[in-house]
Amino acid sequence: MGGAKPFKVAAPLPSNLVLFCDNSEWRAETNTVLPSFRFHTRGGPAQLYDGSPLLIVYGTSGPTNICQNLRLSAEAASKMGCPAWAYDDGGSGIPNYQNLYGRLNVKADRDVTETDLQRCHLALLGTEDQNSIVKRMAPKLPVRWAANKLSCSDGLELGWTNRLITLMYYNPPAPQHLLWWVASDIAEGYSNAGSFARPGADFIVADLAEDTLMVARSFDSRWNWDAARASSPLLTAGLIGKHDLDAACCKCLCKASGADFLFNFITTNNTPQVALGTTRLADGLAFAYYQPMGYVDLSGTELLEAERRRKAEAKQEYPTPLHPSFDSAKIATNQTYRVAFGLDDFYSLAQTFKLTTRSVQITGLEVTDILERSLLSIPADSTSVP
Repeated sequence: MGGAKPFKVAAPLPSNLVLFCDNSEWRAETNTVLPSFRFHTRGGPAQLYDGSPLLIVYGTSGPTNICQNLRLSAEAASKMGCPAWAYDDGGSGIPNYQNLYGRLNVKADRDVTETDLQRCHLALLGTEDQNSIVKRMAPKLPVRWAANKLSCSDGLELGWTNRLITLMYYNPPAPQHLLWWVASDIAEGYSNAGSFARPGADFIVADLAEDTLMVARSFDSRWNWDAARASSPLLTAGLIGKHDLDAACCKCLCKASGADFLFNFITTNNTPQVALGTTRLADGLAFAYYQPMGYVDLSGTELLEAERRRKAEAKQEYPTPLHPSFDSAKIATNQTYRVAFGLDDFYSLAQTFKLTTRSVQITGLEVTDILERSLLSIPADSTSVP
């Protein structure tokens, strides 16, 4: 269990076996009554796309522009094999992120049957006032959008104007199935709501007026709110801008990995990415859950050749995505350099530098653990834009 010593349970095994961990000690219970709902697993709305029947339900109530965008959003979502859907870009042909054959099922809220609710995972588009299915389920959901406020079942309250929210939860009428609720108080909120379908966080609140993340929360295995967020520190002013936050993360990860460089594309745009006074460290860490650190060792000759290939392929002269700043003149050809990366960035690393090396290693370090320990200790002035 957990990479430690084997945990043994005597035969014969019962039909249900529940394992608990108390103070790092595992124990088994064989007579536990299991709840009717499906246990929560980290992964976000991508879990709805597991081959089970999936129904996309859009609301039909409210102003004309909102109803139109709800329908268009549902149509865009029906063309995707994952929750990161977006509107068509208006170009010719079929975008490469869309299904080539077939579409996911879509219905207006007024056309949904009891059979639909019982047999399908659900993607629900619209607030309680916009979507009648959401309104019906609202009393059993851990988030309410009513009485001019957003409120969570554990007491957290947020303003409700210019908001986009996404909630991953089990389906109350059929608790072995899942639902993903996407809601906004403005029509534009539905135009690209799929871009917030990131793994890790079960409840996301974005401020559309400021284009910033406000909150990202998760549940435990039994769909109780993860209490750790309440004690997580607020992000400081030096970590609000997109560039500053990315640069600080790079510095932390590179240092903890013991690497010479960290691979990560950092924008020069330093507009606010999160909400000062609201967003906590835990909110940002939710999106990197279970992501290990990896590295590749390259000789100076290999590193310089990789940079040459990157420049040859680049359509514009972008700076190298290696941090700290990379100076070719200071690279010794006979020295070995370690380039670290978060595992999610490995494909981009290999593609950017056209790497063919087989010396890639995955470490026991995780991105979230590193950032949780050291991100807030990075001095603000060390991450400012030149």
